[in-house]
Amino acid sequence: MDFDQSMVSSTTGESQKKVVEDLIWLRNDCDKRCLFETALWAEECIVYQSEDIVDTVEFIFDEKSTTTSTMIEVKTRFIRNLILNKEYHRAVFHAEKLPEPLNPHHAFLLYFSKYMACLEKQAQECPDKPEYALNRDDVIAPQLCRKIQLLRFESEESFDCWMYYLLGLVFKMSHNEQKARDAFFEAIRLDYRCWPAWESLALIVKEKGEILTFDLPRTWQYKLFLAKASVHLNILRDAVDIYEDLVKTSLGSVPYLICENAAVVGALQEHGSAISMFQLVHKSDPYRIEQMNHYADSLFIHQESDELYVLGRFFEKSHKYTWQCCQILANYFALVKQHDRAHSLLITATRLSPRNSLLWVLLGHACVELKNPTDAVSAYRKAIAIDPDIFQPYYSMGQIYEIFGFPDFALRFYEQAHRCRPSDSRMLVAMGVGFAQLRRFKDAENAYIKAFRVGDVQGNALKKLGNLYEELKEPEKAAKVYTTFLRVYGEENHSDTQMFAHSCLYLAQYYYDQNKYDKANEYAERCINNEYTKESALKIQREIQMKNALALDEKNPV
Repeated sequence: MDFDQSMVSSTTGESQKKVVEDLIWLRNDCDKRCLFETALWAEECIVYQSEDIVDTVEFIFDEKSTTTSTMIEVKTRFIRNLILNKEYHRAVFHAEKLPEPLNPHHAFLLYFSKYMACLEKQAQECPDKPEYALNRDDVIAPQLCRKIQLLRFESEESFDCWMYYLLGLVFKMSHNEQKARDAFFEAIRLDYRCWPAWESLALIVKEKGEILTFDLPRTWQYKLFLAKASVHLNILRDAVDIYEDLVKTSLGSVPYLICENAAVVGALQEHGSAISMFQLVHKSDPYRIEQMNHYADSLFIHQESDELYVLGRFFEKSHKYTWQCCQILANYFALVKQHDRAHSLLITATRLSPRNSLLWVLLGHACVELKNPTDAVSAYRKAIAIDPDIFQPYYSMGQIYEIFGFPDFALRFYEQAHRCRPSDSRMLVAMGVGFAQLRRFKDAENAYIKAFRVGDVQGNALKKLGNLYEELKEPEKAAKVYTTFLRVYGEENHSDTQMFAHSCLYLAQYYYDQNKYDKANEYAERCINNEYTKESALKIQREIQMKNALALDEKNPV
């Protein structure tokens, strides 16, 4: 584990009852503040806890305030419903009439309405820009920051953990990540149960070293924060370990956790295991479409066309006009080579969710299949504009430039993809190919070796490295690489039988040239059943027989 195991194991070890109490508090406070997605998430977590434990906890769905009048309570509910109905300016108008000094609940509703109105304005004026990329000349977000900070100094009693969380969101929107980080820290310090602050903090962490310096309460929220941060930083194996620990010790078999873990396992190219986890969730909660797009991705890569078809048609009946359903069906049509239908569905998906970077990546793939590289590059650039930290668009752009014979441009994009995903062997292999095309053979060698060390599931790194040594006329190194390939992957563990046969044939020829005929014959025998290497292997065996016969004649002259 990259993170010290003590960081996970040193949590306070809360009882299941304490976890449920935290979730109930989170659900109630988020519902009152119109953070409905988080409230729904908390309720889902509660539903999957032990019934015996949940029954022992008091659960008040709609607690009436004892410090405000009935009329104020009615106005508060009215403002909440305006926010729910997305009438943000009207919500601001009525929230400004609430009596001062504002209590934390009223303050949050007022400034959250202003925050949402700001996002709505930006979305209407710049629909093609990502949500976080507000115009740096925009004065509305900084003004909102100043107003919230002024409230903090003038009316400290109006501030609680949720106001600090909102302040962090506004700072982040204003491109001031350091102040956003400080605000999220303060929110967690005031009340560690404020999960949205943990989640937002995880998404602005830049490197693992930052997390090691954080002085945060060691609760179940901390473990979930570590998992989120690990995914964000592409420390994927750690994320899997932490999610599994959360399932075993804290939250149990919550669909959200299982799907998050499955998505990470899929990102590690372990799609068989990912599919099994997604199947478990789909069976227990069949109409849950959240994160099923990752399920479809794993089915696509695993070539499970029948299961992908059933999944797509199932959600078409219940969630036809959602981007997730469009993506699932697009994956199916792409798998069965109906790329025009896949392209049409992905166009619809990007209209339904225009700020989803991965949808633009898939649209770019569809354009490539339709022989339309210009639109593909445009889609990939859109994905990069939305989220510059994902590797897929850089990697895909590199492939396009490589196809069109621009290895220097391709290498530049592969290097950027590697920065986004440093532990992914595919980026390193692609970089190695680019270095080799540019005759930078030492750099290519280093890239292939590093790709193997970080975990090359498919064996492409050793394949390319062996080919490189062959080209450089370094037979000893090539033989060592092919021997390692056969030992690590083996014929039964590798789907590329041609690569296996090529490795055996090369080693047969190498040992023949070294006059080690027994080993040469052994490797020739291992590739004699492959149609591509059969003739060459038989030729080596015949030459070995001739050499052995000559040696026998010399030893026993007539």
